[in-house]
Amino acid sequence: MDGKLDDTDKKFLRSEIRQIVVSYVALFLVSAVVFTAGTIFIHQSDLSSDAQSLLIGLLSVIGLITFGAFLWNSIKDPLADLRCGTKRIVVGHLLDKKDSTNYGWTGNIGADSTSQPKLVEYRLTIDEMHFVVGLNDFSRFAVGDKVKVHLSQVTSKLLKLE
Repeated sequence: MDGKLDDTDKKFLRSEIRQIVVSYVALFLVSAVVFTAGTIFIHQSDLSSDAQSLLIGLLSVIGLITFGAFLWNSIKDPLADLRCGTKRIVVGHLLDKKDSTNYGWTGNIGADSTSQPKLVEYRLTIDEMHFVVGLNDFSRFAVGDKVKVHLSQVTSKLLKLE
């Protein structure tokens, strides 16, 4: 069954797109530092100044096109979710719920011995679908409960559980 995206769903999808863009901005900054180092290396080479300019220009164009292509490939599906304006609503039964704790290791023996970081994942299995959810959604349902799952159309991101 299909439903219309509400404001909360749209806000969630926009935040997903924002996260992707911010991560690519960080990647772009790191790439700019690497490109600057490469430019310095090219300027110190024995190439003529015309060849150096051509090489730097060519690398710039290739880098920008590649960066743009990867960015577009990453955000096109979440954008399609927003544009279509609908979501899938699936009703199923909660078959299983599990939580798992993964302990982190920072490499700093002193810090890890006093407070070891940990990540707790909460997993729900609804019919044939598996989801990682927050503690709030994990605690709301019991095995055997009928659950309404709201998913985005294109990326199948979990939007809401009822």
